[in-house]
Amino acid sequence: MRSANVMSNPAYRTNRIVNGKLCGIVDKNFNIDAFCKPRHFFQDTYKCGPIFDIYKTKNILKGYLWGNKVLPYIIQDIYNDIDTIEDFDLVEYYMKKFKYKI
Repeated sequence: MRSANVMSNPAYRTNRIVNGKLCGIVDKNFNIDAFCKPRHFFQDTYKCGPIFDIYKTKNILKGYLWGNKVLPYIIQDIYNDIDTIEDFDLVEYYMKKFKYKI
């Protein structure tokens, strides 16, 4: 099991740069109009979060963590990884906004 939360923008709207031009993330589709639709036109996508992971011991002993039957636990709360000063500032902002003691 892995914790996950719905992404504010579906991954289907994601692009990469190939030969100096924007294109789709999975294939070389340069039709950017296909990716610029409002988010409600796309299926929700989820980002696995750092809240918790549950592993089976037998999988770890086989050399991997999750296997191929991973259940999501959908997290609704606001949280954030703190990897940069900007991430810390954002979390501090939320703590002040929601009146958590710092």
